[in-house]
Amino acid sequence: MFEQSVIKQTGQWAKALIALCGLIAGGAVTFVGISRLAASGRAAFLMVVGGILLAVASSLLGIAGIYCPKCKARWVWTAISKRASNEWLAWLLNKPECPSCGYPSGNRGQT
Repeated sequence: MFEQSVIKQTGQWAKALIALCGLIAGGAVTFVGISRLAASGRAAFLMVVGGILLAVASSLLGIAGIYCPKCKARWVWTAISKRASNEWLAWLLNKPECPSCGYPSGNRGQT
């Protein structure tokens, strides 16, 4: 489905999937921890903190780790900072070239 995505073309799809799975897992651990706070106390609190840290670390992996091999533009950061909250992901996953330098085709892309 996203075969033409610049993320897939540059071999960074695994980073995107790891970041997404970590974000989902962090959210799930946080949710479970919050639901058990009254009964479990310290263990649930540690689950909440651990889940939040996992979600933040996964987000940072996506933001800092997915970038253009040519110009080093951070694609996830570009998408979330320049696009509306309801369109950044679709825009990023359908982008066939770097929005900054046009890599891999060499033509300057549209932001």
